[in-house]
Amino acid sequence: MNVHPAYSFFEKHWNDPKHDIHCSAVLKACLGMIQDTDLNPEVFIVAAWIHDMGKLRDKENHHVESMHYLDLFMQEYPQFRGIYDTVKDCIIHHRTHGTPQILYGQIFQVADKVALENKEWKAFKKAQK
Repeated sequence: MNVHPAYSFFEKHWNDPKHDIHCSAVLKACLGMIQDTDLNPEVFIVAAWIHDMGKLRDKENHHVESMHYLDLFMQEYPQFRGIYDTVKDCIIHHRTHGTPQILYGQIFQVADKVALENKEWKAFKKAQK
């Protein structure tokens, strides 16, 4: 089974079951929204696995702190540098008060909210109570 480099990076640096479920739900929401389009799914795959990693450094400003991890990812996997700016827009602006500059960021911001309704995510949260 081929594992995407972004998921391998996530596992290496965080490997948190809670965020594994959340990030997977965000990715599923993104991929669902872009079906039958020419939008690049790689943008959403990378953004999904990295967008919350900044919580390891600062929960409140995690959207900004996640850029540290995006930069590390790009160092480890330079083949993704061509999508850096697009992924950056997704990560920096994914929070409710964010203002995405491009369609990818807008989709990602919505997907982050839709992911909160993901059945696996809701079951996980319910089990935590």
